[in-house]
Amino acid sequence: MATYGGDSGGAQQKVNAPALTMLVTAIAFMVIQLVLFFVAPQVTGEFIKKLQDTQAKQGQAVQQIDVSHGPFDYVMLLIQLAGTGVIVFGSMQMRQLQSFPLAMTASILYMIPFISPCCCVGIPIGIWALVTLNKAEVKSAFR
Repeated sequence: MATYGGDSGGAQQKVNAPALTMLVTAIAFMVIQLVLFFVAPQVTGEFIKKLQDTQAKQGQAVQQIDVSHGPFDYVMLLIQLAGTGVIVFGSMQMRQLQSFPLAMTASILYMIPFISPCCCVGIPIGIWALVTLNKAEVKSAFR
């Protein structure tokens, strides 16, 4: 088991970049999730309504399309927001060299494509954070 609370000067520098990257991208992802969930259906609904009006004017058959969310969509959004919230909080703790287990959890969650911004972003940054966290001087600097 690692001991926490050592010299944090060099460790702070090492964790700052991956933690800040995780923090900023996770917050951006949360905003995008919320916008896509609440705004996109309205915009899509308006577009579909205009398309249906155009089809009706041209005498074409109008197909009814439902863009509303079901209960499953809300559950999925809550899971994504909860996971992203853990990433945000864990990356803030990582920057402050506090709660090593939470920093590790955030790094691991960040690699899950459903919870992080994208596997192309999440996996490399999550690995970077894990490698940084597992350095002896970084581990020993956590309080």
